[in-house]
Amino acid sequence: MDNDQLGFARQKIAGNIYFKLFVVLWFAGGVFLLFIKKGDVVFYINEIHTPFFDHFFKYVTHLGDGVFYAVVTLALLLINKKRAGYVALVGVVHGILIYFFKKVVFHMAPRPTKYFPDVDWNYVEGVTTHSFNSFPSGHTASAFALMASLAIILDISKWVKVVFFCIALLVGLSRIYLLQHFYVDTYAGALVGTLCAMLIFVLLYKWLYASEINNG
Repeated sequence: MDNDQLGFARQKIAGNIYFKLFVVLWFAGGVFLLFIKKGDVVFYINEIHTPFFDHFFKYVTHLGDGVFYAVVTLALLLINKKRAGYVALVGVVHGILIYFFKKVVFHMAPRPTKYFPDVDWNYVEGVTTHSFNSFPSGHTASAFALMASLAIILDISKWVKVVFFCIALLVGLSRIYLLQHFYVDTYAGALVGTLCAMLIFVLLYKWLYASEINNG
């Protein structure tokens, strides 16, 4: 990829409100992480359980499932095969990275209920809490990877991109609410998912937008 093409790809990302919001999240979330203890966020959120949020987050969290990712990718095939291929590749790459971190680098990292076994937690009915492989959050990574990919390749308004960002954010929040992850797990998952979407887009930009580049 030459400098002009790389510039096109960077502009496509830098001018995107989704990634502007992500930079704010990355910076503010990282600073916040420096001033909290491991369980502070999950303790706080666990104390404000309500029946509405129990149901809401129990279903919102599925937007970070691999199944949802696959369904959206297949739907994209009806719109643009190349762009569907890009989203699929982002899914594969971020999935491999998350698996490597979970199963190899941070193998057996305890989740909240295992890390703090003596706490009287508020559980959500119908949700099974896991004990290990906490870091990073796979659901959060999947949600941010998918929403970032869609925000790049779809010709949609900036407000829809804001909605995409909020959806990814809510999935990350759901993982803490449901006692599946710590804040740091979701923060890392958001980074992995978004960076995969960005880097792969830069690498595939010439292939994805060959006609626009040639006409430009």
